[in-house]
Amino acid sequence: MKKFTTLMTLMLLITGLASSQTFSNYDFIWADFEDYEFTNVGGFISPINDNTTLTEMPGEGADGGNALKLDYVLNEDQSFTGLHLWAFPDGIDVSDYNYFAIRIKAEEAIEDVSIIFRDDDQDEVGYSQHTINIGTEWEDIFIALDDFEALGDFDEADLTNILGIRIAFDEDLISEMEGTVYIDLVGFTEEVGVLVPEVSFNPFDLNVYPNPTYNQINVETAPGSKISLFNITGSLIRQIETTNGMARFDVSGLNQGIYIIRVIHEGTSVSKKILVQ
Repeated sequence: MKKFTTLMTLMLLITGLASSQTFSNYDFIWADFEDYEFTNVGGFISPINDNTTLTEMPGEGADGGNALKLDYVLNEDQSFTGLHLWAFPDGIDVSDYNYFAIRIKAEEAIEDVSIIFRDDDQDEVGYSQHTINIGTEWEDIFIALDDFEALGDFDEADLTNILGIRIAFDEDLISEMEGTVYIDLVGFTEEVGVLVPEVSFNPFDLNVYPNPTYNQINVETAPGSKISLFNITGSLIRQIETTNGMARFDVSGLNQGIYIIRVIHEGTSVSKKILVQ
């Protein structure tokens, strides 16, 4: 399996979507919360709805890394809530892995928390689900991908094209109508073991300014980087490769709104949101 890349974008010459990412030959992390805005595969980290509140927990992970705290409440107005962990802009191929893995704990034990995969099939979206029980101490939980089943009347999610992962609290399944959950790492692995990536790296510097902006964006990063710009739906707008680590982009013709800048350097990518006013 190939190494994962975190997706991020700023592009000016070619229109279209970046190709799907494939990971093989080593375990990879979907989200480690070192960046609280983005997953390691470039998509947003967000609550499913207002019944889940997210709190950043720097240094509170099992091994001193970052964790994410989820406070959820289920009631007659909202019977389903939880966390979205998206990929961006395309789905990710995880079919060569054997297990989904998550490092997680709760303030009080909770049974039947849902793990849901969503694929990127534009014609008929597929969802797969499995449930886990969460204890009060940090634990690495491994679920065989073969044990995930189709959710409701949906087709099973296509493991070659996973767009999002949900950690979900469903009134029809879960043992507790409210609670607090902490998540440290989410990923995939070939074998049951310790949930750590085999390859670590220090993200390169990325400076994007001004932000917000009206007419131009300046990017300062590592020389030899590829810089791309996506809109919020994942459509590629512009792309350049810089030799000196500096680039300037005219965004005066873009509609107002949020855009994503992705910089890829030596197989590693970093993302940042920008606001065009």
